[in-house]
Amino acid sequence: MLKNKSLLYGLGLGLMAGALLLELMNTVANPQTVMPQEAAPLDKAQIKELALQHFKVYEKEEAVYDQAQLDQTVQQKVEEERQKLAAAQPAPAPAPADAVKETYIYVFPGTVVSQVGDMLVTSGVIADKNAFLTEMNNRGLNEKVKIGVHVFKGPQTLDQVLAAITGQ
Repeated sequence: MLKNKSLLYGLGLGLMAGALLLELMNTVANPQTVMPQEAAPLDKAQIKELALQHFKVYEKEEAVYDQAQLDQTVQQKVEEERQKLAAAQPAPAPAPADAVKETYIYVFPGTVVSQVGDMLVTSGVIADKNAFLTEMNNRGLNEKVKIGVHVFKGPQTLDQVLAAITGQ
C-alpha cells in the first residue's frame, strides 16, 4: 500500500485541480454571477411585468379573498336573497281537499312492461313495480300495453291501472 501512496496523492490533487478549473470556466462564461452589473431603476410597469412571470399580481385597491372568506360571503348573499324571496312571496294557498291529482303517462312505441312499471312508480300511481310486473305476467298482458297517453285520477288500485294500461 505504501508504494501506491504517491499515485493516490496525484489522483486526488488532479481531481481537485480539474474541478477548480471547471468552476473557473463556468464563472468566466457567465460574468454576471461573479460581478452583477449595476441595476437600472425600474418603473412600476416594468416591475409588474417582471413579477407577472412568477406571481399573481393584484392592484392595491383590488379585493382578494381566500376560500373561507369567499364561502362566507356567498352564504351571506344566499341568505339575503332567501329572505327577500320569502318577504316578496305570499304564503301558498292550501290545496282544496276535494282536488284530485291527475297523472298523465305517455307510453311510446317500443316501450316494454318494465319501463311502464318504472313510469308508474315514479309518478306515484302504483307503489310496487314487482307486483305490477307479476300481475301483468300472470294475466298474460305483457304484449297488450296500449300506446298513447293514459290518465290516472286520484289513487288507483292495481286492477284499475292494468285496465287503463291495456285498454281492457
